[in-house]
Amino acid sequence: IIAGRMTLEGPVGDGSWMVSGRRTYLEPLLNAIRSESTEIPAYYFYDLNAKMNQNITDYDKLVISGYFGRDDMNLDLDEGSFVNVRWGNTAVTGKWTHIFSPTLFGNFLVAGSEYVSRTSLSFFDTPILLRNSIRDITVKGDLDFFASSDHSITAGFLATRYDFNFRQSFNQRDLLNLKLNPYLLSLYGQDQWQALGNTTIRLGIRGNYFSEQSRFDIEPRLSVSHLVTPTVRIKTGGGLYHQYLQLITTEGFSGGDFWVPLDSTVTPGFSWQTVAGFEWDPSERYQLSAEGYFTRLNNLVVLDNNQSADGESSHSNDVFKTGGSGYATGLELFLKRRTGALTGWIGYTLGWTRRTFTELNRGQAFSPKYDRRHDLSLVAKYKTGNWTFGTNFVYATGQAFTPASARYSLRSPATGVLPDDDFVLPAGRNSARLLPYHRLDLSITKDFSLLGQNFQWYLQVFNVYSRRNEWFIQYDTQNINTKPEVVKQLPVIPTLGVNFKF
Repeated sequence: IIAGRMTLEGPVGDGSWMVSGRRTYLEPLLNAIRSESTEIPAYYFYDLNAKMNQNITDYDKLVISGYFGRDDMNLDLDEGSFVNVRWGNTAVTGKWTHIFSPTLFGNFLVAGSEYVSRTSLSFFDTPILLRNSIRDITVKGDLDFFASSDHSITAGFLATRYDFNFRQSFNQRDLLNLKLNPYLLSLYGQDQWQALGNTTIRLGIRGNYFSEQSRFDIEPRLSVSHLVTPTVRIKTGGGLYHQYLQLITTEGFSGGDFWVPLDSTVTPGFSWQTVAGFEWDPSERYQLSAEGYFTRLNNLVVLDNNQSADGESSHSNDVFKTGGSGYATGLELFLKRRTGALTGWIGYTLGWTRRTFTELNRGQAFSPKYDRRHDLSLVAKYKTGNWTFGTNFVYATGQAFTPASARYSLRSPATGVLPDDDFVLPAGRNSARLLPYHRLDLSITKDFSLLGQNFQWYLQVFNVYSRRNEWFIQYDTQNINTKPEVVKQLPVIPTLGVNFKF
């Protein structure tokens, strides 16, 4: 057994309840395919979902839901080197829907969540530890007013209280210790109407107050769509957006990314986003869409990797390079087959993202870590009788990273002795890429009945051709003849199981 899952549901009062849980047991299988020359990470996860909905009156509905999940990944590399990443989410939500009148609806929500992550690394007996926790409580309310069949107005509010903690240590010495408890208040409204019958206009505005910087920002949004023919729609839109939370990315390693808010020492980033595209439904079976986008990025910040290890930093301007600019642009194509024995979709994105900082990369533009030139996804399902065959294929340009261009040693001025470890001289920021990521998954399921119960037998194969996609690259500065070592991801993993309902 490498995975188990169970779902229970039933009626309660004038509503229903549901509890669902999953747990993987991959370690026996991974041990069987692991060898001394093949590093394969140990991984497992479990999660639990629960939901209850109740129709209190003809005009009131209450939904309460909860989620709890944990993931754990561990990889032993060479002696003195390992990677351990643990993360988890907990969330509880209560939503009340009320019908005030045939033309006025309200949705009110109270939610609390917690995200925790712990990334522990050690490369050649040099430990690195990163801890991140985010707790928030949110109250949200929306009102939808339908003035007529072609005119509606939406207005609402949102209030969120955050509790952020981020701590980073290097070689058992604390470098960063950010603790912030900001709150975000938002008011927003949108007016949607159909002009001239075939044109839909959405005009919106949002006001945000972020306590950590005591600032209030106005964000206008506008979108227009026009039905050219009964099957072709063109659309365009744009808006202003502010970024109060900052993603901290670890260079060359995709398992240690964290969110923290910016305090009053740093101005938040903002972006102008524009999109334009079309949708075409040539028949009930097919749907085709294309969308181009361009985003201008301002006031960007990035973690300062050269931040001194002499003391612990607790302010944003101590740990971030600021004043960056950039852009993101691209084209997204989507084709979907909605009906018939064969269904599925193909999605492709061609994109470019660039960043520029005066104090980084000699002031030259560079690609951020998650820039992807090509991103292709294909999902297909074929059903015949009691059999269902499925496939999933993904392809993406390799992740950008900063390679080493040289290594050097510094002789101690006091003793004249060379240290055991060399230093690595980095090349241009994110000037190299890992190999492209691609993977093929296949599945077969068969529905059958046994003793009056419905069963489903399934076979799933993850990474059919067992491509060991690259995760990150590490450098051993203790071995004079060392080559960059590529740490790889999971190989082929087959799964055989049975689903049943009672």
